[in-house]
Amino acid sequence: MTVTVSTGDAGITGTIGNPSTDPLVISAAASPDFRLYEQTGYALATRFGSGGWADSNVSALSSGGVTTYGRTPDLLAPGEADWALCDSSTYPGLSGSPAPRFFNCTGFNGKPSDIQPFGGTSESAPMAAGVAALVIQAYRKAHGGASPSPALVKQLLTSTTRDLGLPGEEQGSGLIDARAAVEQALSYKASTPTSFGGSPQAVLDTNQLTLTGHPGATVTGTVTATNGGTAPLTLAPSTRRLASLSSQQQTVPISAGSAQSTPYPTSAAPGSTPRPRSPCLRVPTGWGRRSPGPAAPSRAAQGQWCG
Repeated sequence: MTVTVSTGDAGITGTIGNPSTDPLVISAAASPDFRLYEQTGYALATRFGSGGWADSNVSALSSGGVTTYGRTPDLLAPGEADWALCDSSTYPGLSGSPAPRFFNCTGFNGKPSDIQPFGGTSESAPMAAGVAALVIQAYRKAHGGASPSPALVKQLLTSTTRDLGLPGEEQGSGLIDARAAVEQALSYKASTPTSFGGSPQAVLDTNQLTLTGHPGATVTGTVTATNGGTAPLTLAPSTRRLASLSSQQQTVPISAGSAQSTPYPTSAAPGSTPRPRSPCLRVPTGWGRRSPGPAAPSRAAQGQWCG
């Protein structure tokens, strides 16, 4: 069984939640399409926005980062913000008038609605599941009814995503592409591969490769690519590396002869050396000098005792 799981809605920095950290599932992060905002003006986006919509991006709410096992999201799917089907049926309410059977199935006008606002990675995961179902269907059609393994479904999905040029810990392999994935399923190792007008794509045996090593050491890994089309395919591998975004320096002159100005957590003034002080107890009238309890009146004393 192929399983898709949402990464979570806690932001892009190290917040991927269980069970999407499992390497055997397809973890789906969220990309925005802003359909809900445009159609309803929700959050006053059309009034305070710049007049356009950002495309090919990662939703700010989408969980991302690197897990303790060195994993990132597998791919992106639309997740902010859209619509979901709802049940607008009613029942006789307490007052006798029709009341919505499901209160969430209510439109912005307060009336029952067959759709409801929906978004987040809770949308991304079923979107990815829908594309996975299309891939399974196409694969069966081209392979005599045989079903692809869940691992192969994941390979076909992640090998055909569209790289947005964003950090891997945010986008995974890229934005899901349903058509490219289906075309790949129809061609991949089929007895009679289907030829499409688009460029053939390679199917990678893994969508993530985690390498660790000591500074200065050479670490290697292997990724196997299979030509999923009928025409020759030329691969041009590339990598990314950490880069310095900015660098700032400041020089602060310090004179060896300058007075120390560090304030101490005592009664000493800044610039002075704190002196050791003996603990003292003030003894009120009616108390023994060294006794924690009240003394007899005949032995009452008043004064100060220092140890």
